[in-house]
Amino acid sequence: MSSRQRTILGVILVGLVVAIPTIEQNNYYLSILIMTGIWIVLTSSLNLVVGYAGQVSMCHAAFYGIGAYTSALLTLKAGWPFWIAFPIAGIGSGLFGVLIGRATNNLSGHYLAIATLVFGAIVTAVLQRWDVLAYPPGEGAIVRCISRPEPIPLLSLDFRNPLHYYYLVVIVVLATIWIVHRLANSRFGRTLKAIREDEILAKSVGIRTARYKTQAFTISALFAGLAGSLFAHYSRNITPGSFVFLESFYIVVAVIVGGAGTTGGAILGAIFIRAVQEMLRVRVPYPWVPDVTTLLFGVILIAVIVFTPTGLVGLGKRVKASWIVTVVRSLKLAVKEKMIVSERTETAS
Repeated sequence: MSSRQRTILGVILVGLVVAIPTIEQNNYYLSILIMTGIWIVLTSSLNLVVGYAGQVSMCHAAFYGIGAYTSALLTLKAGWPFWIAFPIAGIGSGLFGVLIGRATNNLSGHYLAIATLVFGAIVTAVLQRWDVLAYPPGEGAIVRCISRPEPIPLLSLDFRNPLHYYYLVVIVVLATIWIVHRLANSRFGRTLKAIREDEILAKSVGIRTARYKTQAFTISALFAGLAGSLFAHYSRNITPGSFVFLESFYIVVAVIVGGAGTTGGAILGAIFIRAVQEMLRVRVPYPWVPDVTTLLFGVILIAVIVFTPTGLVGLGKRVKASWIVTVVRSLKLAVKEKMIVSERTETAS
């Protein structure tokens, strides 16, 4: 597909994303679309670390939670407007990304996975037991009554309206995809891919691998913090249970299932995981939802790793390729049969 065709396809998809919610303004469907958009930001940002740099991070939900609590508490306790708290939430999470990147720059593989897992557990423990984070004051870090973003009168936008909040999420999603895609196709992205393929070889040719991995963690954490801010101000109530290890696991599953190291893979993975979660929430009795979800995602992850390591994107390419081959063969057979019929007609005459 040429760059012009990709541009046209992208414009069409953006148009559909903007137009679809206006057809039927159902708050339930808008809620699903908003949460899917937030998850696309999470998977796209994690894809920079897992897909392009080849590093295993199991603490993305921790950055997500740091951003959510930072934005919520700045607006509630400090009285700051959302439009200032929003970027600060991203910066705050990014600073923790710097710390994790620097602390783990000599680790890789399962050692890195364990280190990031421990960091996620520490963040969860702090959120669960540090009562000062609660609002109103109470037991546990439960924050309630978070305000929606302030209206923009000039554009006639009131973010108490779910449709308007949806458009805010769409803007952040498009910006995230564009930035991550540009980074992945820049010198920075090519360096990350070199580290992913062979870190020792990358070091031997003078690449400062620790620096690049830290930068990848920082950028990834920054966007996770922005996603956390969007989530906090949309849900208006947050609890530590929304940012536990299982959330990090689900985000990693989304990246791998969609297709690690591809822009489309992160998007497809987020859509697929959110769709499965919503179906389970509706169809499965409530007490069993977490267990069934974890079991199902574990099975899906194993199946993808074994049968289609390139994820849904790779599977789509294979199906497309086989479909093209089938069509070409059918056309060849049709032409051949037509030629045979023509030759027999000429011989008979």
